[in-house]
Amino acid sequence: MILSDNMPTKKRYKVNSSNSLVLKDKEQSCILNGNFSTNKNNKLIYLLNEPVAWRRKYSLPGRLKFEGHWRLNRNYDLVLDITETKKAGIRDELVLRGNIIAVEAKGLVFEIKSKDVNGNTRFGILKLNGFWQADEYNRLCFLATKKNGSPDEIAFTASWQLNKNQQITYSYEKTDLSTKERRIHNLTFEGFWQINEANRLKYILSGSSKSAFDFRAQIESPNLYPQEGKIKYRLGIGYGRHNTKDGNIITLYGDWKFSRKGTLGFEMDYGRLGLHSIEFNLEHRLSDRDAITLGLSNSRDDPLGIAITFTRRLFQSLNQEVYLKLKGKAKEASAEVGFRTPF
Repeated sequence: MILSDNMPTKKRYKVNSSNSLVLKDKEQSCILNGNFSTNKNNKLIYLLNEPVAWRRKYSLPGRLKFEGHWRLNRNYDLVLDITETKKAGIRDELVLRGNIIAVEAKGLVFEIKSKDVNGNTRFGILKLNGFWQADEYNRLCFLATKKNGSPDEIAFTASWQLNKNQQITYSYEKTDLSTKERRIHNLTFEGFWQINEANRLKYILSGSSKSAFDFRAQIESPNLYPQEGKIKYRLGIGYGRHNTKDGNIITLYGDWKFSRKGTLGFEMDYGRLGLHSIEFNLEHRLSDRDAITLGLSNSRDDPLGIAITFTRRLFQSLNQEVYLKLKGKAKEASAEVGFRTPF
């Protein structure tokens, strides 16, 4: 819906190549001098910078509000499909040409460059409020929230990767408006990995417990060895001709450490975010004179389909003496892990 500060209007608008709002008329088009912004409810605002007499001529208020459905087009421009004209059987869209400059736990930040009627260049920042999640195809999606109604799902359709700090990165290519050259843009999602369910891999964004990517994944190697210091998962990302049928291999790197609570942690280095651990409960599976294999489970003791094997030599290399008490027999056997500090 297109709203003014005073009353609804049925005027139709578009955005030109200079990111200026244009009033469309049957006989002519008129460029409106002003600036775009967004409010907390993700409505698009255009603040007119025109004299009162000029606005009165076109029956325009000082501020226009646009409501609709947010999405990204193939060139990663921000697009608002106007609700009011869509209901009337007309597809009007406002295409804001620019770049995504930041992905935050509670927002998506977009920069646009525009020119006023005098040819002066201006930069504006548009921020959509919402949260992040993964869709059924393991794609990254931003959900722009609304005061009323379901959020607008903005899907990032290409595959994503991990950087050296084990954080999710997303790259996209688009044409620069001024040079007409193709440029690569990189986005980084700061967060921490968790393994809470079998065949699932979770990434929680730093700064919001609501923003998290819960991926469908398959453990690549269910039998782990602590000296290797890595966990591998296979994920398929995308659908149709963009689907990675064989799956991408996601490798998490870290150090295995026992805690005094009897749990096993996989401590990962996230660069400037520091060290954080994925915690596992333990269950005994198999042991012999040279090694012991432990099954990993979550905090509710649900099995995760992962086992880790410790050799006697590795236990002896620890700074503290690790003791293992086996309880029960056969399939019902469990394990209690703790420490004794030798004197």
